[in-house]
Amino acid sequence: FINFHFPSLVCLCKLSIRGLYILPILMKTFIKYSVVFLSLILMVHFYAASVADGKFDDNYNKFAMEPKGSIIIGSSRATHGLNPEFILEGRISNFAFDAFSSPFCKEYNNAIYSFLGDSLKAKGVAVIDVNPWTLSVDTSLAEPLREKDRLLNKEISFSQSPNYSFLFNNYNHGWGKIIIDEVLSPDSSKHLHETGWLEVSLDMKESAINERKTGLLGAYQRKAKNSVVSEYRINSLLELIDTLNDYKNVFIVKLPVCPELLEIEASFFNEDSVYSIIKNRLPTTKFLELKAKELKWIDGHHVFKNSVELLSQRLSNRIIKGDADQ
Repeated sequence: FINFHFPSLVCLCKLSIRGLYILPILMKTFIKYSVVFLSLILMVHFYAASVADGKFDDNYNKFAMEPKGSIIIGSSRATHGLNPEFILEGRISNFAFDAFSSPFCKEYNNAIYSFLGDSLKAKGVAVIDVNPWTLSVDTSLAEPLREKDRLLNKEISFSQSPNYSFLFNNYNHGWGKIIIDEVLSPDSSKHLHETGWLEVSLDMKESAINERKTGLLGAYQRKAKNSVVSEYRINSLLELIDTLNDYKNVFIVKLPVCPELLEIEASFFNEDSVYSIIKNRLPTTKFLELKAKELKWIDGHHVFKNSVELLSQRLSNRIIKGDADQ
């Protein structure tokens, strides 16, 4: 026989019925707080995207800014040294990056065309900063084409602000860090302006400059030993100039650096030989060499921000006058 207790069954039934009432209440509470929590997260992310500017990342504004028809192309010499505010009355964008992300290559060319969009076929000026590091490869690297895994080889759209494709595909931190870097505790040493110019503020005591310069020259001396001029990079530059020449006035620009760095570069880079290739293939291309007079560098390579206006105005004046080197 089964020992059956009827009162126990009644209690069990009551508890089950009560549970049926409590369960929906708990589910509603859970859903309610989940919605509130997710809403807060979304609000934080939308706010982070809305304040994203030139403090949290050294490249973001180059993907958020609108093209202006005229463009500055090159590496860190140009992104540090040329401020569009003082060139062609601001009717130009600084789309230079650094020697790792933007040596002359297929990826950089495609990014330039994508950034310019319809303005590619508009009249304007193209300033191309050419230097040994953007026309060479480092043979000591397992992958000499160092741009393959860099920024411009990712699927990121241009001319969008906020640029969610950049934030999703390239930003490797929590978005709360954007709010910290832009609003709560911004870094005073760097600011990428909406024009694409990277303003750098560092200690300019002579000892600090010399320390940075010594480190930089040592790094470039080591790099120069394994660097060779690349036919692929030269051909990429020629293809870029040829495309831009159809619509724009193209200037190849040599930006000034300290004499010690020039000597290192000359150890593997024959400037006259490279320039003659460009002149022979594309004879309408203009060449400008900007002088170092009265300029100051933070490290012998990158121009100090207080010298940027002078350097940019020199470039602008020569473009306007059509004063090209022969």
